[in-house]
Amino acid sequence: MALVLLTAQGPDLAAQERASGSTPEDSVRAVESSRARALLQADTAALARMVADEFIEISRLGKIRYTRVFVRRDGRWQAVAMQQTAAQ
Repeated sequence: MALVLLTAQGPDLAAQERASGSTPEDSVRAVESSRARALLQADTAALARMVADEFIEISRLGKIRYTRVFVRRDGRWQAVAMQQTAAQ
């Protein structure tokens, strides 16, 4: 799995995350964990908050590898794109 992080917050965000002891990667991993729980619980409201309006997913059936792209907006991480490839 590849993890891609984009931010429009600039250096202030990095300083805040260092001060809080978390990294952008930690924050996105927490979102992914929340997403998994929301999927299992069919919590569509939570899923809607985590996915941007322009979210795009390209999928195939089978065993897969995927890349999900996140951006930080309004203080929260949102997925904006996802690409899946069948593992062979």
